Amino acid sequence: MLLFLSPGDCVDLSPSAEFSYSSAVSEDLGMSPFELDLGWCPRSLLYLLSGIRVSIESVEEFKAALQESIKDVQYSYKLS
Repeated sequence: MLLFLSPGDCVDLSPSAEFSYSSAVSEDLGMSPFELDLGWCPRSLLYLLSGIRVSIESVEEFKAALQESIKDVQYSYKLS
């Protein structure tokens, strides 16, 4: 169940909620809706960042680390 504190939260969090639902493996099917529809399950940004071991002490440091990771991914994409 999702609980939204204000109407704006629904709009902001809907894509994340949809991605989470579509990535979750169904007990009945043994696969996620993404796997059923696409044949594979897309990786989230958190999964891509999970291999990065960074000590983050503040939100600003997290934001900077995330922006740096995005730049790295964009650069790698341009090279491919």
